[in-house]
Amino acid sequence: MISLGRLTVAVFALAFLPPAVFARDDPPRADLIQFSKGLLWKVEKKGVVPSYLFGTIHVDDDRVLALPPAVKKAFDRSRVFAAELVNDEAATRKFFAAMVTREPHLPALLGGGLYSDVDKLLAQYNIPSEARPRFKPWAAMLTLLQPRGATGMILDRKLLFDADEARKKIVGLESIEEQIAVFDQMPQQTQIILLREVVANHETIQGSVLSAVEAYLERDLSKLWKLNAEAMSDDAGSQSHNEVFLNRLLYQRNERMVERLLPLFDRGGAFAAFGALHLYGKRGVLSLIEQRGYKVQRVY
Repeated sequence: MISLGRLTVAVFALAFLPPAVFARDDPPRADLIQFSKGLLWKVEKKGVVPSYLFGTIHVDDDRVLALPPAVKKAFDRSRVFAAELVNDEAATRKFFAAMVTREPHLPALLGGGLYSDVDKLLAQYNIPSEARPRFKPWAAMLTLLQPRGATGMILDRKLLFDADEARKKIVGLESIEEQIAVFDQMPQQTQIILLREVVANHETIQGSVLSAVEAYLERDLSKLWKLNAEAMSDDAGSQSHNEVFLNRLLYQRNERMVERLLPLFDRGGAFAAFGALHLYGKRGVLSLIEQRGYKVQRVY
């Protein structure tokens, strides 16, 4: 049985890209219009049962959890469920262990003023006072990017639970070690600069969650992307660091997930679910799959 405890939220949140880390370099174009709107996509190869890709958003909103009939039908028909991560208690412990250092290094890394702001914000997330100075910069940033008070079920976790209950074969598109490396191998200066930006824009980020959910429910990937880009800092000093993070968090992972999806598509009958913004754009999963010769068609 797969563990689906509340601690999975931080891991699954990797794919809900937050407003403060988006670059402004991927506006909608006419040749991408087919991939600018839609959450459920059918992937076809001649002679093989179709597979499906479904874009999710990692918030605990009942409207998001209510699967549209087309999505439920595709899910029910599938033999294999592919998740970003097949999480268990060991993976959760490993992820959270990677978020902290043995000694309280964060105050020295950030300096008194920034650390004071970070500490106050982390306290709002019920992070124990003794743990806060041991957080790595990326761990503090990731925590502050979560909606405050979010403790309920999220869509990825519900789908994983439903797949387990239906006794579908479950596969992970990434390992916990790979997801940790997305952050842990990021240059420390990039971590600090992005954390500073998240702190400075924290209330804007929190306020953007509702707008992001509305865009998601409209199935508008282009709007979802633009909402994130609009909250982006214009500080030229942050831009290169934002690009590093975007490349690590989104584009490199898109390539990796596609390579692991292709064998599933070749066998057919798969249903894969991951953050909706992985679908979007010329470097998105849909475009990459189409480039490899598969037919991609919007269903919903």
